[in-house]
Amino acid sequence: MLETAEVRWFLPGPLPGERLAAFQDVPIPGVPEERTDWYLTAAQRPDLGLKVRGAGWFDLKRRTEAEPDHAFSDTMRGTLEHWVKWSFPLAADPVEEVLGWHRVDKSRWIRRYEIGDTGSAMAVPFERVIESGCGAELSDVLVDGTPSWSLGFEAFGPPDALESALTAGVSAFLADSPELTAVSFMQTDSHSYPSWLADV
Repeated sequence: MLETAEVRWFLPGPLPGERLAAFQDVPIPGVPEERTDWYLTAAQRPDLGLKVRGAGWFDLKRRTEAEPDHAFSDTMRGTLEHWVKWSFPLAADPVEEVLGWHRVDKSRWIRRYEIGDTGSAMAVPFERVIESGCGAELSDVLVDGTPSWSLGFEAFGPPDALESALTAGVSAFLADSPELTAVSFMQTDSHSYPSWLADV
């Protein structure tokens, strides 16, 4: 079981090249990944996420708290959510294109920040094992032939420090990539994957 604090935004259209360049133009750039996930959306539950991740894992996520319109910076307001996640290996991918499932093709770039003893965040290589941290993810997303792009943050570590880890991670990210402060990430665009896919 993994407990996290998260915030995510979705914007229409393909990922602008200048946004990806700003995300990657740092000393420790994001790790790229191409993946297809399947989300069960038939339940219409924004507080519950059921996903077949890639070709080998089943993820179950349950939202335990949500704080709408949380201010992360002058240009970032969104829903701060607490989630609990369980992951199970699969022998084979059981999902086919059937009613109630959404296929989501993703090109993702992930950066990772470690939370130090003082509570500040520092960029570290993605492969480093850390106990408390925050991931920053920029994604080019395709659902039913319609492109969108997403910026999301996920903090992990001691449960009583998740919100402070998320705040520290976002602050460090913006300090590393000040060009992205030119984009307004607002509450109206802030969703988890389950709530966003319910309206796609």
